[in-house]
Amino acid sequence: LVMPLVKVFSTAALKVQPAPLYSRLCSLFRVTEQSGVLQLIYCRSDAMMPDNLVFDIRAKAKPDRTPEMLQEVAADLAKYIKEQEGTDPRIRVELFDPALQSSNRG
Repeated sequence: LVMPLVKVFSTAALKVQPAPLYSRLCSLFRVTEQSGVLQLIYCRSDAMMPDNLVFDIRAKAKPDRTPEMLQEVAADLAKYIKEQEGTDPRIRVELFDPALQSSNRG
């Protein structure tokens, strides 16, 4: 199963709820919510350095996922989170070649 995987690491409870964030991410990555392709995971941490809010995103490398598109995704997500949380998140996006990956949906 090849999917965008979004892990959110935070030292505080987030104001933004998972459902609207999931919708926003699906829209940004051009996948339908009903497909279940995008996976969103919240990870609360007692301590992080140097940032207190990090989005770690892995997605399949596809022709439409250009550096410019990924910059737009990161900028839109950063703006949305700033509006919701009042803080600037660190956003990391990594693309991978699915031929080099393995997964099991058990």
